Amino acid sequence: MAEKDLSLTILFDIYGGLLSENERNAFEYYYCDDLSLSEISELMKMTRQGVRDNIVRAEKLLRDSESKLGLKEKLIEADRLIASAKKALSSGDTALAGKILDEIKL
Repeated sequence: MAEKDLSLTILFDIYGGLLSENERNAFEYYYCDDLSLSEISELMKMTRQGVRDNIVRAEKLLRDSESKLGLKEKLIEADRLIASAKKALSSGDTALAGKILDEIKL
């Protein structure tokens, strides 16, 4: 398989519940536990090609879900705004902090 795109693990945290059990297990073994396709095929009692197919399907579903829903980007933006609001609060500017928090849209 190609080099691992570890940013997919963030998408997995967000959208992992959309995957089938086999896709979820194969993805976790491969990305989170860093097992080889051969090791995963033994654990899951399926061929290496079957494991690879499950991982590829999971990757596609995760990317497609983010493309359609954009939750990862929304969470990153919300984190940025929260950090700005905390900074405003620490300097005593509650009005600015309130305006910043009003910008958060999930």
